[in-house]
Amino acid sequence: MVNLHFDIYDLIIITAVISAGLYFTKATEKKDLTYVAIGLSRIYFATILILADYFPDLGVKLKDVGVAILVLLAADLMGSSIYLFGKKYIKEIQYKLYSEKLKEMQDKFALIVENSPVGFFTLSMNGDFEFANSKLLEILETDNLDKKNIFDFLEKDVTSSILVREKFSFPSVNMITKKGRIIKVQLIGGFTRNGHETITGTVHPLD
Repeated sequence: MVNLHFDIYDLIIITAVISAGLYFTKATEKKDLTYVAIGLSRIYFATILILADYFPDLGVKLKDVGVAILVLLAADLMGSSIYLFGKKYIKEIQYKLYSEKLKEMQDKFALIVENSPVGFFTLSMNGDFEFANSKLLEILETDNLDKKNIFDFLEKDVTSSILVREKFSFPSVNMITKKGRIIKVQLIGGFTRNGHETITGTVHPLD
């Protein structure tokens, strides 16, 4: 005989069924079977409660609810583990894709800079060279600019200006190459911030 009444178990059953419905809906939206498993654990839990509370003649006791609770917790644990693992896996894939994209962009940029007819440079805030492309080495007639300062290659009337201006542009200025030749160039640049403050600019030969 069915024992019709409403108590705390009915409230738990209703909550479990509603919870299952929400997880099934989420499974459809996310297209993730993990939510289906969690939803089914709620249905199993609710079914055990119904059989134990309303159909005692079937031999299902309330103590069997403990097993249903374990199944529910196991499903939640499995779902959480899959979610966290999946999230970490997705982040790793995204990081790898971003890293590959960044490297591709850096390679393209390096190719452009190294094959440019214009000299590119990056200076420390006191004028020391931190980077110079091949064209700038050619323009200044030197093999490298390590431990060199741009002041070594500029006439004195412009050296102070490039360190005090936010941006600087000299349409025509004289530079002195390592071999002592005076060449006329266009010098453009300004402050940049990439981890630390630097001065980045270009040298375009006018001769």
